[in-house]
Amino acid sequence: NKTLQTLAKDMQKLIDLAQLLGKNVRIEMIGRTSTGGSEKTNIILSQARADAIRSTLISKGIKTTYLSTVALGSKKPVNKGLSEQDKAINRSVSFKVILTNAAD
Repeated sequence: NKTLQTLAKDMQKLIDLAQLLGKNVRIEMIGRTSTGGSEKTNIILSQARADAIRSTLISKGIKTTYLSTVALGSKKPVNKGLSEQDKAINRSVSFKVILTNAAD
């Protein structure tokens, strides 16, 4: 997938830049689902989504030490609307970049 290839390249640039600046970088992949189904199922599904992206990024050369995953299920939705489009937006993986000083 060309989008994931581009994402992997951009993440590697971010990692390289952070290291150049003396920072540690951690990229958290946050899996979400819509409100359909049980929360237990939604947690499993959102974890699978985040894990799939993580696996793909690893296959593109991103080291595992930079990556972590979080499963939110339907808690903390991106969009709180109830339309099908809103629900589709919540079936996603988002990213959180965490920078710390290399000495920490």
